[in-house]
Amino acid sequence: MAVVNNNLSCIVENQLPVSFRKENAMFVQFLKSYYQFLESIQVHLSANTGAFSEGEVITSDTNSATAKILSIDTSTNLGTGVYLYVSQTNNVIFEAGETITGSNGATGTIHHYRRNPLNASKVALDWSEFPSPNNDLFYNFRYEFFENWPEDLDIDKKIFARKIKEVYMEKGDERSYQTLFRAALSTESVDFYYPKVDMLKPSHGAWIRNITLHVNDEFVNREFLGRTIVGQTTGSSAFITSLSLNKVSTTYVTELYLKNQIGSFKIGELVQATSESDDGSFANSAVLGMISSNPNANTTTVITEGRQYTKEETVPLIGGIAIYINLLIYSYFYELNYHLNVIIYTSSILLILGAIDDSIELGVIFRLSAQLLSCLIIIGSGLIITNIGNETLEHVSSDDMFKIF
Repeated sequence: MAVVNNNLSCIVENQLPVSFRKENAMFVQFLKSYYQFLESIQVHLSANTGAFSEGEVITSDTNSATAKILSIDTSTNLGTGVYLYVSQTNNVIFEAGETITGSNGATGTIHHYRRNPLNASKVALDWSEFPSPNNDLFYNFRYEFFENWPEDLDIDKKIFARKIKEVYMEKGDERSYQTLFRAALSTESVDFYYPKVDMLKPSHGAWIRNITLHVNDEFVNREFLGRTIVGQTTGSSAFITSLSLNKVSTTYVTELYLKNQIGSFKIGELVQATSESDDGSFANSAVLGMISSNPNANTTTVITEGRQYTKEETVPLIGGIAIYINLLIYSYFYELNYHLNVIIYTSSILLILGAIDDSIELGVIFRLSAQLLSCLIIIGSGLIITNIGNETLEHVSSDDMFKIF
């Protein structure tokens, strides 16, 4: 720790006019003493033997730190004990808990010490890193930035203080909680559970209709990924965004997901990539199957027969209307409670919306708005969930539910 030299108290007197110094000697002495106070170090002794005096030199019995006493405060205004205001005279700093001895024989035990403003400002750079910091700085830092941390942390507090910024920057991160439990409970085993793992998402839906081709499962067909393919018979083209290995009946196939399709591919035609693979060849394969890409189609036709369907059989792709009509018939013959009726009637909104969407392709915002409206109607009816599996929920009123929204 550096000794503070070139003190202002040594030159402040010469900054005043001679005539002013002669007429205001007491003020000049006060000004000089004030700067000496700002440049001093306050040493608090918790116990002492004998009496210290101004001008006396004190020495540490542990590390040979020395300082000159400028002033002594034995009042109880700052607390119990003796407060010495000293000027440091060597490069060694005092430490809390050590014993000091005065040149006149008095001794005392340091409780803590504090640098006054001007003294502290001149050694501030020495505190930018503090593996062994000024104890008063450390405790001020501690109460400012990690006051609520336990006193008996099973870690090096000085290293922890130096790393506290990193802890706060990662607040909420798994590593910050691991640090907390290691420090507070000395445990390395921490399991994290996120509610999203078991979250029910009734409104979660796919708003994109995938267009796919099936080709054989040869490994070389992986080269189609990220390339444009062209049908050698129809001249149709499309870009392959991704692929996956699937099993259709007893046959393994590679499913190619298409984007920017132009034209229609045919079953059995050869498709080939327009750019070469790393080995210089062009990936190619015959089309084994294709899922209809017409967004307005309510049915699809089976081209190649399989285990469940025969060739030329028409397969409906929509069954919601039939299910809903059966539900309406049931509600007509059987008296349902108020909440079930609300659910059925609000389902009409979604049914009609779905039918219109199949015909004219409504926008996502419009569909989400209609779904939100249906949810709000059900919430407004007072319907709440009181049990999910074995977990019982506290009663929540419809007013509280609206506050959430």
